[in-house]
Amino acid sequence: RGGVNSFSWHIDNLTTGGNSWDKTSSVSDILPGGIKHKEFVEQLDLLAQMLKSLKVGFTNIPIVFRPWHEHNGDWFWWGKGNCTKEEYIALFRFTVDYLRVEKKIHHLLYAFSPDRSRLKMDSLSEANYLYGYPGDNYVDIIGLDNYGDVGRVGGLDSPEKQRDNFVNSLKLITKIAREKGKVAALTETGLEGVTQPDWFTNIVLNPIIENDSDIDIAWVLVWRNANTKHHYAPYKGHVSAEDFKMFEQNKNTFFEKDINNPYKRNKALSR
Repeated sequence: RGGVNSFSWHIDNLTTGGNSWDKTSSVSDILPGGIKHKEFVEQLDLLAQMLKSLKVGFTNIPIVFRPWHEHNGDWFWWGKGNCTKEEYIALFRFTVDYLRVEKKIHHLLYAFSPDRSRLKMDSLSEANYLYGYPGDNYVDIIGLDNYGDVGRVGGLDSPEKQRDNFVNSLKLITKIAREKGKVAALTETGLEGVTQPDWFTNIVLNPIIENDSDIDIAWVLVWRNANTKHHYAPYKGHVSAEDFKMFEQNKNTFFEKDINNPYKRNKALSR
């Protein structure tokens, strides 16, 4: 269809057999020399098999791949406190090297996406954001996951402070992306149930437009729609549906129908 796909990877904890939120230490077990390394490689082989199957004819479909996301939080087994910074970097690099070198997969764009809730806004800095950064050769997308600054009711910050934090966090990743020659993106966000009728335009879009010279992000990804209570995009008849239409119609947003075959080679540019 000509869309752009972003994949997250919620791999289970191979040490215990638990899910991604089982915080038992496992990274050292799955790295080379670890007792679960063979099982991890088997998981990477299955992943590679799936990724290689994503084709139109003989052409591989580019995928934004987001492994080991929100690592600066402690809720995943690969997160801060459940492994060392050095172990996390080694895990990220091994994953990329194995897929790129061993499996010869070259249609992935790798996203680095810390969680905003663990960035200290009062001392926001590149060093703060870049905790666990695996290096420029391993990252294509400078991402950020941010749920706390997008209208969450009952949070620690006022709506005005949330808005400031939202803008400043996007300015930061834009600055880093520009310095590194990468692409910045809001790799995960949302308000569960979209309880604010103007969420898409007033909470997300307007602050970005108002700071256009300092914010360059390629996309905004909201989380899944599971049911009418747990969802992050509106359904027909929802209180935010009309606002979402306004968001879609804005000249600053591009949806699938607005993109003219991004996978077709531009002959003029390829000369």
